[in-house]
Amino acid sequence: KNHGDDQKAKKFVTKLFKNVPVLDSGARGSTTTFVERGIGDVLIAWENEAYLALNEYKKDQFEIVNPSISILAEPPVSVVDKVAKKHGTEKVAKAYLEYL
Repeated sequence: KNHGDDQKAKKFVTKLFKNVPVLDSGARGSTTTFVERGIGDVLIAWENEAYLALNEYKKDQFEIVNPSISILAEPPVSVVDKVAKKHGTEKVAKAYLEYL
């Protein structure tokens, strides 16, 4: 849409964020704000979060709309050694990271 123009893209995103009534710190919080508190007209979320919302709440209240274009998002992941050791999951956690 912005044809590689960073300034136009920044302007678009700035305008978009000005319409956000509550900017939660994570996907689950955003879903809760939208679904349980009824704040906002649209929820932009990870695909899995959208399907979780459909499964956890009234299915007839929401519709998932998949955009015609998408982005590749690769959030960082890591093993929290102290926690993994405490739960005895260090080996499987590290294997999962290697799989990714």
